Amino acid sequence: MTAPSSTGRLVRAFIGQGLLALLALTALAVGFAVQDMADGGALDYETGAYDVDSYAAVGDSWDESNYTGLGLIDAIRIEVDPATDQEVFAGFATPEGAQAFLDGVDHTLIHRATDAGGPTTEAVPGDAPTTLPGEADIWTAQTTGSGVQTLELDTENLEGEYVPIVMNADGSPAVAGEVTVYFDIPSLPWIIGAVYGVGLVLLALTAFLATRAVRRHRTAR
Repeated sequence: MTAPSSTGRLVRAFIGQGLLALLALTALAVGFAVQDMADGGALDYETGAYDVDSYAAVGDSWDESNYTGLGLIDAIRIEVDPATDQEVFAGFATPEGAQAFLDGVDHTLIHRATDAGGPTTEAVPGDAPTTLPGEADIWTAQTTGSGVQTLELDTENLEGEYVPIVMNADGSPAVAGEVTVYFDIPSLPWIIGAVYGVGLVLLALTAFLATRAVRRHRTAR
């Protein structure tokens, strides 16, 4: 007959190994999720559509400290895919520069999604811009052209806040398309590999401990 103490030890061992297996599966799930978002050394951070009747779609300001604090991100790439064949303009400006350029211009603020919902839009009435976006001197980074345009920000040169603005290059109203944000992280493949490695090691450890616990239980009979 099995000793009660031996059975109790086996139950406790299985509970501990179950928790260990849960950690292993969590690590593997995280690795899979990150890999699914990755394209080589780039992480697909978020994608969002914009469709406004005004002259400019204006996003919330970006604080560079939110993206460069860990030192893992080399650059931030923004791909702008316009909904029409019309040439598109995309740029980043300081909040002061953006405010000066958009003063009196009919534009739409697009606020990030929150736990309460979103994203949300806020119309700011005004008139047509008196200066084409490509002719303004407020931009920290800018790109113009037809088809998908890529805007790249080197994190080493970022400091402070920046406002993303998308317009039609000719300054006409009705701006629509899709924006995808990528983080260039050279060490990303190594990070994914390390997370997978941790998960596999934990699974192997779980199997080893479970086998040892069963053998000890049988020996104690």
